[in-house]
Amino acid sequence: MSVHIPASAISATYEEDDISRSSDASEEDNKELETFDDWIEEERPCKSLFDDNVLDSVTLAIEYDSKTHAFDIGTVSKRLGLDFLQRARLINYIRKEKRLAPELANLTGKEPFLSDDALLKPTLEDDPLLELELPGDSDDSDDEVPGGGTTTEPAKEKSLVKKVKKLEAQLKEAREAVQQMRQLVQGRLNLLEPDSEAVAPPAPRDDDSHYFNSYAYNDIHATMIQDTVRTTSYSKFILSNPMIFRGAVVMDVGCGTGILSMFAARAGARKVIAIDASDVVTKAKQNIKDNGFEDVITVIRGKVENLESLPDDLPYVDVIISEWMGYCCIYESMLDSVIVARDKFLRKAGTAGLMAPSQCRMMMSLGETFDVIRERVKFWDDVCGFKMSAMAEEVYDEAVSEVVKEECMLGEAITIKDIPVQHIAIRQLDFVSQFTLTTTRSGELNSFIVYFDTFFTTDGKDLDVDAKVELHKAPIPPVGILSPPVRRPSLRARSASRRESTTGLPKSVSFSTGPRSMPTHWKQTVFLLREPIRVRKGTTISGTFHCKKSPDNSRELDVEIHYMVDDPSFSKDPADEEGTPKEMIVQMFKVR
Repeated sequence: MSVHIPASAISATYEEDDISRSSDASEEDNKELETFDDWIEEERPCKSLFDDNVLDSVTLAIEYDSKTHAFDIGTVSKRLGLDFLQRARLINYIRKEKRLAPELANLTGKEPFLSDDALLKPTLEDDPLLELELPGDSDDSDDEVPGGGTTTEPAKEKSLVKKVKKLEAQLKEAREAVQQMRQLVQGRLNLLEPDSEAVAPPAPRDDDSHYFNSYAYNDIHATMIQDTVRTTSYSKFILSNPMIFRGAVVMDVGCGTGILSMFAARAGARKVIAIDASDVVTKAKQNIKDNGFEDVITVIRGKVENLESLPDDLPYVDVIISEWMGYCCIYESMLDSVIVARDKFLRKAGTAGLMAPSQCRMMMSLGETFDVIRERVKFWDDVCGFKMSAMAEEVYDEAVSEVVKEECMLGEAITIKDIPVQHIAIRQLDFVSQFTLTTTRSGELNSFIVYFDTFFTTDGKDLDVDAKVELHKAPIPPVGILSPPVRRPSLRARSASRRESTTGLPKSVSFSTGPRSMPTHWKQTVFLLREPIRVRKGTTISGTFHCKKSPDNSRELDVEIHYMVDDPSFSKDPADEEGTPKEMIVQMFKVR
């Protein structure tokens, strides 16, 4: 939603365990079927149902609960006549609701939760109790026969076969239930939503699922690679600076197709660690193999936040490369992962390791974007002779990504957020920035335009405030993309490899995604104003830009722009000279 006010108002799905049961019973199984222990196929640590104690095996956990809490899951299941799924629901119910043993003394077997399929989702991950079948699952008796007495050995074997078949049928039923649940939650963030709040609270949100899934397809990677400003800037920095990459250990965060990793390998890196949580890593591995870099590049499937150590017992990495920028620069929150990788793995001793890119700047300018208004808003005024203006209302609530022509800018851009990747903290990515923008010509102010400039420096030091970005009016010439790979050197100190470089001084690289440079796949982020303002040359627009991760989805952004207009060319009321507050306009946007 958006408002316009004055200044006075300023996972987890149920993962099926691999359970296999043999229909062949040993002689020992034939002789002893009375105890719960005989039905445990493998012993793994198991947590008590009622407290935090973890026992070495299911057997010991059952004995512990029986002695300490006077509750035996096997005895209770047999007394209530619970089947395999009902027992699973009981176990999950106890763990989820943290029930005490005395509260379960009056169970009848007819409780509603014993038929609630939401409780088939394990409360405790990899819970050994959920894998077990009990003798009580079978309606057959091993020892008793009609008229009294006990069965003979052949009869006992026949009974055992029937018991195993019944257990196999129950296992099949459980697997089918799991498959049904998987199909139910597929496409819904891999979470099981309870039917009623009375049964269970909403599952925690997973903002990553859709994000990583969206990068599993070729189209998005083709779009990025075909962006010559983006791809050639990375290749130019990496391949023009072998003194940085030769002999270095490099990490590529969010490696995608693996192209940046292969640039680093071609520049002479002795080891490249490419990590990505998307399914695209399967293709990345093949790309790397097809180009003969599999002995240099190690591909890891997963989130860098979950990576505890580097392969090959490496102590740190020398360089982290990543193409983390999204719309409005920080949309998608991938920079968070890059910062985590930096803090965990980048070399700190001696000369600090290098981030590439090392700095980005979010830029903001005033816009007269009639093309965007025409395509996004005015279009709905007449659709085949019908007025459908209501469809345009949401346009003012969400930022739009469009290529804006240079002539649409009403003034020079300013920096609203400096992002020194070498040392910025994640908490600093939510920010409030003051701005003052001045028009350089007359026109109709109908939008704010936000874009970003990117810098690759060779020393990682912060740029001067007046540092200029390189503007590209035409495609950047490729640098060494078709040259043969650099032969991997023997292991040696970074300092030695620097001294042996014959390529000259290190080369910094930069590029802009603004209207004055060649368009990129990032385009520009346009915030349309509900009430356009006629401005003259010299009009000042001042205010604050508020940006933070959305509470609804941490990959999205919530933006508020608070601004007021001061036009010195207009005649002023004497009250204004005395400092009467000007009108403050506030508009809110989603970036998604």
